Amino acid sequence: MDIAGELVRSLLNRGDVSESGCDRVWPALLPGLFDGTEKMTKTELELALAEATKTNKKTAGIFLDTLSALAYKTTKKTGEFVLPGFGKLVKQKRKARMGLNPRTQFSE
Repeated sequence: MDIAGELVRSLLNRGDVSESGCDRVWPALLPGLFDGTEKMTKTELELALAEATKTNKKTAGIFLDTLSALAYKTTKKTGEFVLPGFGKLVKQKRKARMGLNPRTQFSE
């Protein structure tokens, strides 16, 4: 059984997620993230996710790593990654900047 599938099944069983989308998932999973008090570290995020889904920290860590790798690959390939009920990552082009040589202070 894959880790991501196990996590989604546990969320569906709890009733925090409907088959059609993520209605209440993120606020229900990570209440400390939405009150605006402080930023969470990756370890704190893993612990909160593990506690909310009643899994262990290792499973939550694997899920987060898999999700970030999937988001990176999809964004690189198609230009955007959409996580329903959470947000969208979009790749953007930027103009090249002129670099300076630190020794000579001339642009190269």
